[in-house]
Amino acid sequence: MKTLEFYSTPGHGYLKVPLQLLRELQISQLISGYSYIDNKDNVYCEEDCDMAIVCTRMKLDNIEFSIIEHYVDEDDDFSFTDQFDKYHGDEEIGQVKQRAEGLESFMFEEWDLDDEV
Repeated sequence: MKTLEFYSTPGHGYLKVPLQLLRELQISQLISGYSYIDNKDNVYCEEDCDMAIVCTRMKLDNIEFSIIEHYVDEDDDFSFTDQFDKYHGDEEIGQVKQRAEGLESFMFEEWDLDDEV
């Protein structure tokens, strides 16, 4: 059972996912630039599409998980945009085939599933 943390801010929500887990799921290059990364290799996947990619991939792979919710209010002086960098894909591992099957409805772009991403 994997436990992930969801941060709900006044403007948006983000699921904290270790970059290593995204790599194991073979979706690290499918996460958009609307997400953020910290200096400890955790990706904060935005709630509209990227979080759905992560959760759906885990469900398709029969990985059990739970989500702990944290609420960040405007008085907490915490901002993803100020404290973390934009996620620009997983360029570090080079081009690796991604497992996008079953995730097409959450993608911002159309992917050719036969091509390496």
